Amino acid sequence: MTRAESLAAAYEQVAAATDHLDILINNAGILPGHPGSGIEDTQETQKLGQLRYDDAMQVFGTNAVGPLLVTQQFLPLLKAGHKSRVVSLSSGLGSLELKASGSHYHYSASKAAMNMYMRTLAAEAGHYGIISIMVDPGWMRTDMGGTGAALPAADSARGIIRLTDQLHAEENGSFVTWQGKPVAW
Repeated sequence: MTRAESLAAAYEQVAAATDHLDILINNAGILPGHPGSGIEDTQETQKLGQLRYDDAMQVFGTNAVGPLLVTQQFLPLLKAGHKSRVVSLSSGLGSLELKASGSHYHYSASKAAMNMYMRTLAAEAGHYGIISIMVDPGWMRTDMGGTGAALPAADSARGIIRLTDQLHAEENGSFVTWQGKPVAW
């Protein structure tokens, strides 16, 4: 998601298989200290006074800039699609109004930034008939969410698919839960 040559290769592979794209799901997210993040972490690096610039840039590159660049790369196929939709997985931690803890600095800020990028994209892509939304998938039992999370990932996925199938133009640019309920910005 953060390398131009990788994005171009992904586009070429998909374009070789189809001439259009109806749905693009941006499902990237890394959180320092969790599997797949590539960021070694202890609780110490998530405390004020221990935050690191390189970690912030890696998280922002993947969580915020990456979805925007992926969508931009696939825009020609989305324009050729039928009722094309872009669904970008966000987080309740990306809500400025709901953020009340001093934890997950980079992750929370990157998801808030992704929300703004994708809302801005929604305004422009809407001119092509493309609907773009941000979805909070909920606190799921995954490697990142942990075993204590209340929601099975399959339940969230089914809800997101149902939501995606029912999108209308007036929902373009919205931030909702996997159940379709509005999330405070």
